[in-house]
Amino acid sequence: MAHWGGRHGTTQVVIVFVFLVLAFIVLSLRLFTRVIVTRNHGPEDWVIAAAFVEVQNGQGLSQSMLSADDLLNLRKALYKAIPVYLAGLTLTKLSILLQYMRIFKDKTIQRVIIGMMIFVAAYET
Repeated sequence: MAHWGGRHGTTQVVIVFVFLVLAFIVLSLRLFTRVIVTRNHGPEDWVIAAAFVEVQNGQGLSQSMLSADDLLNLRKALYKAIPVYLAGLTLTKLSILLQYMRIFKDKTIQRVIIGMMIFVAAYET
C-alpha cells in the first residue's frame, strides 16, 4: 500500500480517481452510443448522467492528524455530501426504472414501474 506521511490518503485518492475515470469513460461511451450512434436516447440516459455527481474532501487522514479547522471543514463536507449522495442514489434508481419502462411494454408492468418510481421519488426525498 502507498503511504503518504504515514497516512493512507494517497491510496484512497488513487483508487477513487481510477474508478471515477472508469465510470466517466463508461458513461461517456453509453451517452455517445445512445445519442450519436443509434439516436435512440431516452430520459434514463439523462437521469444517469445527472446521477454522476460525487464530492470527496480531505478524507483518508486519521482524526488525530486533523486540526480543528480541518475537522470542521470535513464535517461540513460530509453534511453537504449526504444529500448529494442521496440525490445521486435516487436518480440512479429512477434511471433503472426508466430503462425498465423502455424494455417492458405491457400496461400492467408499466403501471407497476410507475408506482415504483413514485415510491422511490417519495421515499428518497
